[in-house]
Amino acid sequence: MTTRRDIEHIKVLKILLLFSHVHAADSEGTRALRQNVAAGNIRTVMIFLPHVSVHCRDNERSTLLHYAVRGNSVDMEVVKFLLLYLSANGPDRKGISPFMWSIIHGNIQIMRFLLPFASLHDPPCTGSRTPLILCVYTNCAGMIDLFLQHYSWVNVTRHTSDSNLNLCHSIITKGSIGILGEILPHGDPNHDFMTEYTMLHASAWRAHWDAVKLTLPYSDTNATVSGATPFLHAAQNKLQDDLSMTTRLDTGCIKVLKVLLLFSHVHAIDSKGATALHLNVAAG
Repeated sequence: MTTRRDIEHIKVLKILLLFSHVHAADSEGTRALRQNVAAGNIRTVMIFLPHVSVHCRDNERSTLLHYAVRGNSVDMEVVKFLLLYLSANGPDRKGISPFMWSIIHGNIQIMRFLLPFASLHDPPCTGSRTPLILCVYTNCAGMIDLFLQHYSWVNVTRHTSDSNLNLCHSIITKGSIGILGEILPHGDPNHDFMTEYTMLHASAWRAHWDAVKLTLPYSDTNATVSGATPFLHAAQNKLQDDLSMTTRLDTGCIKVLKVLLLFSHVHAIDSKGATALHLNVAAG
């Protein structure tokens, strides 16, 4: 609701701008505009914008749209207005686009609005996370559902530095196995989800029974990474635990070993398989 004070403020801005020189090189003018964008003051933004370059960026390479989606008082009208001039995919210095900032801040309303304009298949630049990875890290099932409605094929590691071990660790530690179940059918865990490890390798290394159950139908149980299959990863990991007592994790690891052994080719001539067996026998 517009108050009398707001109306007077708008009048003051209009008359002062008539007699002022505000341009892209005016750091004070652009700073004032950014502050109003972040605060969601649509009327002030519309007055200021014709006098300042809409494509101005700060020292962090953030555009006005970056400020709009990550401000304390995000206003849909400001976002809509700026989207007429600015891209939802333009990266800042960290490689994060306005669309990706909306995910990071957990603003599902802004995310839904920017989705038709966003690049979903690749991060804005090499080394940054994909939008899907960001959705997983926010641990928001609503965002995952919304994202997958617009996403035909998941490829979460192309041109990124995310390792599956970190992704799987994040999903497991946050108790988001349901999210893992949602994203797996949209890609091939042996390729689309692979950097250093396949998802099954990562799940086996963590000895997480629920994660292994989910990834197993989509995975090659004999895929070798650094000379080790998922079964060997699970066996080697168990050796690092305290074997003097049976814990819940130990019980889960036994289940993982049993099911992986059913689907794995482990021969006596496989030196790593034999070594893992010898060590487990010695450890009891």
